[in-house]
Amino acid sequence: GSNGSISLTEEVFAILKDKQIIGTTLTQKGKKTSGIVGKPVALNREFTYSDSVLIDTIRLQQMMLRPGKKPSLGNSLLSRFRVTIDWDDRQLHFSPTGEKLDPVKITGFGLGIDADQGIHVQSVVEPSNAFLAGVRTNMKVTKVDTLDFEGGAGFCDCVHHEYGDRIFLEAIDSSGQKMQFHFEKLPIIGNLINNKAN
Repeated sequence: GSNGSISLTEEVFAILKDKQIIGTTLTQKGKKTSGIVGKPVALNREFTYSDSVLIDTIRLQQMMLRPGKKPSLGNSLLSRFRVTIDWDDRQLHFSPTGEKLDPVKITGFGLGIDADQGIHVQSVVEPSNAFLAGVRTNMKVTKVDTLDFEGGAGFCDCVHHEYGDRIFLEAIDSSGQKMQFHFEKLPIIGNLINNKAN
């Protein structure tokens, strides 16, 4: 499966959206990389969160749905359940763990690294608080929260960095101007999206 939650074919995602089974969607634009050192490819995809997904009689809350090349169940879905394998009938059985999920909050941007740009904004989610604050793809990132990339922090530091609800980002735009951004993670409850950039 993917690292995400549930990947649907683009056709199925479009049908669910057309029939308004999928509500508000977000769009992630920029580039994506397979692994840390994979080749970047263009990214322009919609995704949403849903509280209406069922596996048998188990209702899944805060489940990310996105289009992909083929349907798959990601690790974040599997990690929510005890999974039992019936080898004779070749079936998976899911049972809930009873753990309460925290509300989903996304940073609204993804970072990447390459030889030319160094650490940069690789993708931005529209309309996240990062996007509303002015963060754009291809900006060279100099600081994220307490990480100072001009002062010795590296990409591995930001891979392991745990973002709080409020994020500080300093970056250089295409004209060479250094800019500072302060914004909150985007909270998502079901299909309700509440932007609050400042």
